[in-house]
Amino acid sequence: MERNPQQNEKLVDLKNWERDLRRGLLQLMILMLIRLKTQDAHGYGLIKLIQNTGIDLKAGTIYALLKRMEKSGLIKSLIAFDPDSEESGLPKKFYTISDYGEEMIDGMVDTYSSYHESIITWYQEIKRQKRK
Repeated sequence: MERNPQQNEKLVDLKNWERDLRRGLLQLMILMLIRLKTQDAHGYGLIKLIQNTGIDLKAGTIYALLKRMEKSGLIKSLIAFDPDSEESGLPKKFYTISDYGEEMIDGMVDTYSSYHESIITWYQEIKRQKRK
């Protein structure tokens, strides 16, 4: 089945929206995981923690996001050897959350929660109206 150009445009718009939403949510998730899991707070460890939730992502996505988050002052990094690593002798870049990052978690969760509650409420109303 072929799509007309307008349908393709809508598909692209949805993909852009999903990309932007995902980027913001991943940023919040990374901040929270770094705060909670200091022993796994290196790129590969964070990727595995997020993938374990069922979210499919590419390593490059996380590494680019970590770089942007560090540049913006949300997180700090330290290169150190991982004593638990199977590849002992290879340094890893470990991340810690900055004071600014700590503050941002509260604001981001508050914003996410208010959006989420509104969206769910409105969506339930839409579904209720469709049943009529």
